[in-house]
This record gives sequence, C-alpha cells and structure tokens, in this order.
Amino acid sequence: MLNRELSSGYWDYPLDRFDATDDLRFVRYFDWSDIERRDHRYVMVLVAGSASHPEIVGKLGLIESHHVTYEAIPPEDDPVSPQRFKISFRVTHPAWVAEQIIETLQLVPSRAWTVDERRSTPADTPLDGRWDRTYCCFPMSAGDDDLEPGIEAALDILEAHGDFIRELTSSGGTAEFFVGLFVEVSGACVLPPDMLRRMTALNISLSLDVYGGPH
Repeated sequence: MLNRELSSGYWDYPLDRFDATDDLRFVRYFDWSDIERRDHRYVMVLVAGSASHPEIVGKLGLIESHHVTYEAIPPEDDPVSPQRFKISFRVTHPAWVAEQIIETLQLVPSRAWTVDERRSTPADTPLDGRWDRTYCCFPMSAGDDDLEPGIEAALDILEAHGDFIRELTSSGGTAEFFVGLFVEVSGACVLPPDMLRRMTALNISLSLDVYGGPH
C-alpha cells in the first residue's frame, strides 16, 4: 500500500506493488491503531528511489512484515537529512465524541473516531470490534530544524483552548504531543524548562518516538 499524498492518513494510492529495484528505506513498524495491542503486521517504508515510478519517490508505503527482508546501509551511503521531526497532537477520551473535540480545537485531524464506532483502517476497510475510546490525531508541524520551535508553535495554538484541554484530561481523557524523530545515526533534542511548564499547565504529555530512518 502507498500513501495517497506523502504522509496522510490514507493508503489508497493506485499502485499495489513495488519493483525489485525500488529503493525502500525502513521507517518503523506499523499498526492501524496506536492505542491497542500492536502486532507489527506492517513495515512502514519511505520510497527513496524508483526508476519505473519516479512519481512515488518521497511517499510512505506499507508492506506486510513477512514479505520484508532487511539490509543495513552504511551512514556514508545514506544521503538523507541527519535529523527530521514530525509533531502531532493526539487526544483520547472515554465518552466525548470526536466532532466535539475537532470543532472546539478548530484543527484538521489526520485520523479520528468516536468511542463505540466500528473499527476500520484509514482506507475504511472494516476491522473486528468497536473502538473503546474516542481518538483524534492532529498534525501540527514537521521539518528539518530544531524541534523546539515546532513545539512552541503548537503550544501557541493550543493555549487558546487551555480550559477545554484541561477539562478533557480531568474527565478521563489524555492529551499528548506525539513527536516522531527520524535520525540517520543518532540525534538529540532539548526542551527548555519554560516550554515544559507550558505543557504541564495544559496537562499535555510528551511521547517521543525515535526512528532510525528518514521520513
């Protein structure tokens, strides 16, 4: 499966297989839900090169894990940026509906569902069971620069809805910055005390996932 855009929540690009000569870079293991048990059924890859389909370069793809073999790439042979990040704001709640959260925050989600709705993939393929919590994921920023300005910009937006976020977390919900940090070999980031205090005032947690590959 290939992403419809580059890294949206939809995996329905009209190309159903890769060529053997395509350059695919490991990003991370992937499951349809971030809050339930993960079985690592899929491997997320970045298309770094494709002679037969150059239009897909830069897209993310999903491959079933049992079809994947891995090959280490020496750092000096990897031309990607040494560090990139992607910030999302994710919230869950045991009872509130997703539309209420989206309308109040005035943000566009990449994925959202309401508790007790039937489970499905981002491409609307049905899955067994129903969601046990409401979930919304809002992309905030991404880039090659320092992580701190991205978090600061997200806080500037969310602080206008501070009372709502605190009510959400005090009534059984959760709020977090989910930060994907994509590094070539190693990476680092520093968040100053004032920024951490601003996050604490909103009851926002920080979830940092470090991936040894490009995004």
